[in-house]
Amino acid sequence: MSKINPIFLQKQSRYPLNVLLGLLLRCHREANALTQEQVADSAGCHVSYLSLIENGRSELSIKIFDRLCKAMQVSAPRIYSQAEYLEIQFLHTHFANDSNHNGINPSIAQGWFHEYMGASMIADHDNHENYI
Repeated sequence: MSKINPIFLQKQSRYPLNVLLGLLLRCHREANALTQEQVADSAGCHVSYLSLIENGRSELSIKIFDRLCKAMQVSAPRIYSQAEYLEIQFLHTHFANDSNHNGINPSIAQGWFHEYMGASMIADHDNHENYI
């Protein structure tokens, strides 16, 4: 499997969902005590690309998202569902208004995410159970 070169992929994400997916992937990776190197190697991408994704600084393709989830042995549909729920919450805040037409500022989304999540715990919006 060829590794994806991150040089051409670095840009500010236009979508809160992409930033939130990266943040959730990082939370799951850390909760499973995996390093970026371990996940990137297993998913077939560069560590620097994984870092860009986790920090909301690169768009995330479905193919790479699926590979990263498999590398961490987490459910892609579940993470996507979590990110969709968080995106709705984010878009109803004043933080979302701080973004401009060029896309969302990943730092703003990260600040909101950490404030919203507290101690990096994700509450299931369907049955209010913790599932990291």
